Amino acid sequence: MKDYTDFLQKLRTGGHFGYPVAHRALYSTEEREPENSLPAVEACIRQGILFIEIDLQETRDGYLILSHDQSLKRMTGLEGDICDLTLAEIKKARLYLGSGDSQTATDFQVPELAELLRAFKDRALFNIDKGWEYREKLHFILRRENAFHQAIVKSNAEIDEAAAFLRRADAKFLYMHKIFNKDMAALPEMKEKLAPRLWELSFFDDREQLIEPETINYLKDSAGVWINALNVSRNNGHNDELSLRKPDKGWGFLLDLKPNYIQTDYAEKYLVHYRRRLML
Repeated sequence: MKDYTDFLQKLRTGGHFGYPVAHRALYSTEEREPENSLPAVEACIRQGILFIEIDLQETRDGYLILSHDQSLKRMTGLEGDICDLTLAEIKKARLYLGSGDSQTATDFQVPELAELLRAFKDRALFNIDKGWEYREKLHFILRRENAFHQAIVKSNAEIDEAAAFLRRADAKFLYMHKIFNKDMAALPEMKEKLAPRLWELSFFDDREQLIEPETINYLKDSAGVWINALNVSRNNGHNDELSLRKPDKGWGFLLDLKPNYIQTDYAEKYLVHYRRRLML
């Protein structure tokens, strides 16, 4: 994989095929770095993965920090909800390795969003999964940090809600919209009013119209296509768990849909199987 400039150019032109997205910034499920942490992002970049999913939560004093859960108990042992804690209180905690299962403490702190953007300026793109509810503050931070090109914000909000915000947003703001088979009739309206940079497809059955080649080609006329391999995703069982046992039935099936991006908890193992096919 090449540098970030090349990555962004391919994002804009649809030049990626099956590019792996590291879920919660973890390149590997081995507990090498804490999820949603600066060292985890650095490890992804070191391995050539420049598209990284993160989650946001807001502190009591209004800072956006990286955390999947509403509490830091799983990842640090700290009691209390993030919304009831100040940034200073949170910075006293230390992250556990990996997903926190081992409760092995590290020297690493919970990062603030602005801290992340500054640390990895022009080095990676962050998919902000849990962040739509903070969109106004997020937009302000991205503008202040001159970082619109470093974050793409996802939602499955109603068309009017998303369109109203996007009309006010900076033209450089990157947006990603999640769709289901039930949204087929609304796709032309979504394309016109939302003009997302990426579509996230979620399906329940292999026969759904949403994942037929004609639909995917229609979506790729104006944006890229993202599919999840996460075990918590629908996608009719074509997930990481199946992929570890039968790669061609899991990741292979998803690749046959010709998405631009696949999000996985096992980017390292995914690349072992498919690096040559993906020409990375």
